[in-house]
Amino acid sequence: MEKLVDNAIKFWTQVGKENNWVFGKRGVTVWIDDNGKEIDSCYNQDNDKNISFIVDQKTEEILHTINK
Repeated sequence: MEKLVDNAIKFWTQVGKENNWVFGKRGVTVWIDDNGKEIDSCYNQDNDKNISFIVDQKTEEILHTINK
C-alpha cells in the first residue's frame, strides 16, 4: 500500500513542478479497485499531519492510513 502512496506523491510532485505549484507535505488520497490497483489520486488539503489515505473506490471506506 505504501508503494501506491509513493507513486501518487511522485506523480503529483511532477505535475506540480511542471505547473509551478507548491504542494508541500500534505499527503495524498489514493482510490483503489477490488484488485488493489490505483484508480485515481489527489493531493490532500493543506494540513500539518502529512497523512495519506488508501480508499475503496466503491464504498469510499478508508482502508489504510499512512503517515507519508
